[in-house]
Amino acid sequence: MGVATPNQLRLVTLLGVVSSARAEVNATECKALGFGPSLYCSSCDKLAGLVTEEDPLIGECKGCCTEDPQKGVYASATFDVCK
Repeated sequence: MGVATPNQLRLVTLLGVVSSARAEVNATECKALGFGPSLYCSSCDKLAGLVTEEDPLIGECKGCCTEDPQKGVYASATFDVCK
């Protein structure tokens, strides 16, 4: 693969700026809808059980949520108790 031209570099920079601005708009929109940055998608699934599926709130929630963190599995653990 060759060296990027100045036009290609400008395009990459522009795409990065647009992508960053779009993420910021989404965060702003989500905040305006009442959703915080720590909203996990499992919460939206629970919400779906409380309202009808046609409720636009479900789509808004899923548009603002982040995937739940992966839970780790460990071979062992140590529990120290200090007196």
